[in-house]
Amino acid sequence: MHETIIEIINGMLAPGIMISACGLLLLGMNNKYSLVVNRIRTLNTELRQLSGNDLSRKQNILAQVPLLIVRMKLIRNAVWFYTIGIAMFIFSVFSIGVHFLLNQNFVINIFLISFFVIALIAVLLGIFHAAKEVRLGFEILKIETKDILWIKLKIINIFGFLVITITEIIKKPLNYCLMAFYIFLFITNLS
Repeated sequence: MHETIIEIINGMLAPGIMISACGLLLLGMNNKYSLVVNRIRTLNTELRQLSGNDLSRKQNILAQVPLLIVRMKLIRNAVWFYTIGIAMFIFSVFSIGVHFLLNQNFVINIFLISFFVIALIAVLLGIFHAAKEVRLGFEILKIETKDILWIKLKIINIFGFLVITITEIIKKPLNYCLMAFYIFLFITNLS
């Protein structure tokens, strides 16, 4: 009997750990959900307060809000899948207990495996939606920082051009064709 109790506890340990892991994922998703909702509210408040002259900012906000709503839906889906995963892991734990109580009934084995596999699939789908949400968050950030990024990229291109040009002049003083090509690239990047 003592060995059976240890086997039951060991068997319930894996789904129990998965419940904790899903709980942490769920906590992170709920935090993201709150941040996205607050961002939508902030953008809507800013949109109402903008004057009629700031058309570029209005367009920026109007481009972001629909993507933020899609992002909220992805977070909602991830939360649902994590919740389903937790429920299935809980059912797995109960199935393991019933499995040992009924002396390893075949039907209980099928339920046990089914609950655990469904839970793993639900967690995997939740992670998939979370990854899509992160990608969409990056796209929204690109919209928000569109003007800033172009300035930064031009500065990086100028710096990169200077470093490449200096090293090329030092390495190969007679290679003016390559230097002329870099100058051409530099001029085309400015326009």
